[in-house]
Amino acid sequence: MQIIVAGVDKEADLMDTFLELCPLLPEKTLDIVLIGPQISPSVSGSSLKQLNVTISRHSGLLQDYLSYCGSDVDLVVCMNAGLSAYQSWKDAVSLLVDQRINCYVTDVCILSIHHSQQHLSQLSTEAYEFCQQMHHLQVTDSNPGLGYSSEAVLPGISLTEPVVNPFRSPLRLFFDCARLPWFSNAFICQLIYS
Repeated sequence: MQIIVAGVDKEADLMDTFLELCPLLPEKTLDIVLIGPQISPSVSGSSLKQLNVTISRHSGLLQDYLSYCGSDVDLVVCMNAGLSAYQSWKDAVSLLVDQRINCYVTDVCILSIHHSQQHLSQLSTEAYEFCQQMHHLQVTDSNPGLGYSSEAVLPGISLTEPVVNPFRSPLRLFFDCARLPWFSNAFICQLIYS
């Protein structure tokens, strides 16, 4: 089973912690891939193996990794994602939808998840409108070479209701821009493709 943990930074220095999964899931072979732009290129590509668990680190973005090995991925966990805050998530979400990969997202506060949900709704609407435009071009131009069928409808993308993540950081994050309590990986929800 291949699990990608995207958006890591300090977690990349705690590879030994993931080895605790060895005795917890002895019947499973786990390949855990830690991905994030904060991972130093000097350690990118390094790995650690013990019994049934292999952990590797890769510097970069999720979509770069999914582009060349997405079909083997069973689960993606996006840490403190902030889907609406970073334009780079758009390409990653598109690949997750296309490949129908199970994905969970954590974030620092409910407000960030709410903004992420709004952003995903907007992406779904834009994708649907694009398909409708391509279908219209096919009909008006009588050009079957465009490759869009009349039934081309991209799935809606949404998040489940967030729940408090039992594995969140117990240390509060302080930011000048907000007085809301923020905790690293405070809430978790699942990406849903309808």
